[in-house]
Amino acid sequence: MDFILIRLIVALAGTAIAAKQDWDTSFIDEKLLYAMAAIGLLLNAITLDAQFILFSVGGAAVIFAIGYLLYKTGKLGGGDVWLFVALQLLLPFYPFEQIPAGGLLGFNAFFLGQVAQSLPFFVSVLIASSVIGMLGSSAYYAYCLRGKKLKPSKAGLLISLVLLALLTGFSSMYPISLSVLAIFALILLPSLFITVFREQVNDEVVIQSIPLSKIEDEDVLAIEKIDRKLVKKYSLETVLTANALKKLRKMMYAQKLRVIPVYKVLPRFAPYVLLGLIACLLARDLLVFLLLA
Repeated sequence: MDFILIRLIVALAGTAIAAKQDWDTSFIDEKLLYAMAAIGLLLNAITLDAQFILFSVGGAAVIFAIGYLLYKTGKLGGGDVWLFVALQLLLPFYPFEQIPAGGLLGFNAFFLGQVAQSLPFFVSVLIASSVIGMLGSSAYYAYCLRGKKLKPSKAGLLISLVLLALLTGFSSMYPISLSVLAIFALILLPSLFITVFREQVNDEVVIQSIPLSKIEDEDVLAIEKIDRKLVKKYSLETVLTANALKKLRKMMYAQKLRVIPVYKVLPRFAPYVLLGLIACLLARDLLVFLLLA
């Protein structure tokens, strides 16, 4: 990849700064993200390689489109979306050598390595970041629930039992080593915790009833906790942008509401993106690497 050293420096330094900002304030400076994306675009254009440019820019466009939909539904922050776009433009392909081949569950490991290598590097970073983020957020929410009576949801328990049954059936069909099983458990158990106790985590940790004065730009409204008639009447939106906040303010004044439910304790994803980026630079696709090692 051309200009690889510059790309790596900008990607790592920019993501590190974004992670620090997100950790400290839950916001990422848009100018930083735009600068990262612009540098990526410039470096791609200088290559004069049409196929390379199309892959990097086309991938960034897809990421932005999907990310925007997630942003509008409150599933992802706007800063996170632009960070993903910038990383795709800076590092559209994995910058180093192929990962080594090995054996895994009877599958062709070289094929798995080739599949991982052919995908945009961002896919590997996103998977690694999501796994690390799941571990971190699960541990934090479990800590927040310490000393409280746990209230598992029936739907969550059912889903968890089905997943465990599928894993048990898979392990009976294919020989799985203890190391691989430990990796699966490391990934699965935090997911099961969030699935089983999601309602309690939301009600007792994540969602907080706060006054208008404490609402910040792009906070996520817990719209499911508000009367549907009011949501429809005032056209309330999930992500509290300036325009959405005007509608919310109008509704609260009209209904004489002092507080409103908002998702305030959401995971800050940029630090996990930094860890995922570092892990994938060391191991290409973190999960494939662990399973093939």
